[in-house]
Amino acid sequence: MGMWALLRPGPNYSFAKVVLILFLSAGCLVSLFFGLQAYLHYLKVQSESHPIRGIVQAATDSPSIPTEFFAEVLDLSVDEPTYLNRFSIKEGIEKILGTHLIRQAILQKIPPDLLYLEYEMREPVAYLGDYSHTAIDEQGLLFPTIPLNSTKKLPRVFLGKHVSEEPWGTAMRGEEVKILRDLRASCKEEELASIDLSKLEAQTFGKREILLVFTRGNTLRLTPKNYLKEIDCYGKLKALLQEKEGSWIVDLRIPHMAFLQETDDE
Repeated sequence: MGMWALLRPGPNYSFAKVVLILFLSAGCLVSLFFGLQAYLHYLKVQSESHPIRGIVQAATDSPSIPTEFFAEVLDLSVDEPTYLNRFSIKEGIEKILGTHLIRQAILQKIPPDLLYLEYEMREPVAYLGDYSHTAIDEQGLLFPTIPLNSTKKLPRVFLGKHVSEEPWGTAMRGEEVKILRDLRASCKEEELASIDLSKLEAQTFGKREILLVFTRGNTLRLTPKNYLKEIDCYGKLKALLQEKEGSWIVDLRIPHMAFLQETDDE
């Protein structure tokens, strides 16, 4: 009799009751899931509810920019602290790129109170002669110089009247960028002191020219159209000029001819 009691069927529930039990069980599981999600979100918010106390930076090229510079750019202050959970990564990257010093940047939060910044600086290939404290990168973009890059020995480029009064963040014209790249590649053997492109679009063709000044003193006058051929001609004249004392202005604007004028060293 006792064995029969153990093996007898359980209560016979109706179909509607079974569906109700399953529905309530599923509801409990869903509530538990969302409750857990809400709790984890709460923990995350709590972990980020701290004033930002530092920036961990990693530059892809060295030396790196002082952290104080980025703290000022991102408006981080001890007197008026910014909380990590209220800090906008998107706005932070926009501010960093807005300095025009940085080519690209990655910015992340490190709970509870740090920012991680990885960036690549713009590399200057020349300085702008029309304005002080302004450099030019490989793509022709103008950006501010800082002590880290202002000590490099690079040529000064003069562009003329069309340069903006606020040049940082603006770019050279396409033709100017191409000429600068060509000249840097063609004049590796002799160091350039300055490149004057201000007369590329002079009103009369006779006044259109490129003016190159080398650190050793010689000056070249070239045409905007055939400057590469004219530099090649200058290469053939260098041996002759080295035999002479002093510095020379070499005018190569007329095909197959070179006009030499000795400069006054005084």
